[in-house]
Amino acid sequence: MGHRPDDKSSDPIPSNIRLTYFNYRGRAEVIRYVLAVGGVQYDDIRVDSEGEQMVYPLKVPQGCETNLPFSQFPTLEIDGEVFCQTKAICRYLATLFDLHGETAKDRLYSEMVVECVDDLVNDVIKMRRTKNDKQRNELLEDLVSTIVPRAISSFDCFIKNKPHDGPYLLGERITWADMYFAAFLVNVGGYMKRFVAEGFGIENYPRIANLISAVENHPAIADWIRRRPVTAR
Repeated sequence: MGHRPDDKSSDPIPSNIRLTYFNYRGRAEVIRYVLAVGGVQYDDIRVDSEGEQMVYPLKVPQGCETNLPFSQFPTLEIDGEVFCQTKAICRYLATLFDLHGETAKDRLYSEMVVECVDDLVNDVIKMRRTKNDKQRNELLEDLVSTIVPRAISSFDCFIKNKPHDGPYLLGERITWADMYFAAFLVNVGGYMKRFVAEGFGIENYPRIANLISAVENHPAIADWIRRRPVTAR
């Protein structure tokens, strides 16, 4: 019979954790949420938009020839080793801090939401990075008329029909998936307000707003939000 590994790691909590990203929330804010709930101290290193002015030079795993693994931010340095990719980092930290679902199906259920959030975020990023004005306007129109309404409505329906009572996706238990949902919908929805006044229109969906509020009102996350640096995004 196969052995099902426990989602909670027996690894010790690293003594030196350093998160490096640009000086805004972006793809690092959910990692900051997870670290806050984990209750660990870490260095929150922020660089300018050109990737310069690092407080300390980063060390990378042996064999890497560049300063950043895969030339990507954010990075998490753990006792001298550097890793990237937001979701991979979140999953690692969630394992350390027991922030997954209690069962394999719970984990599947909640991480399905993470991937759907990513689909929406990537559509917005594609529009933002398109240089051609005509193409960008076409992508924006598709976002506003089709992609965003469909995604937000689907999230609302999903939350309405979730099988767990309580404020979070899995009921009373907050997971990194809740944090991912809240951090990205708030941040990217705020970005969309540059183009349409209502952004993602979350205020029209109380169930979505309530889930985001539950995450932001978690004591550790509320404390982080209260004291985090003020940035434009």
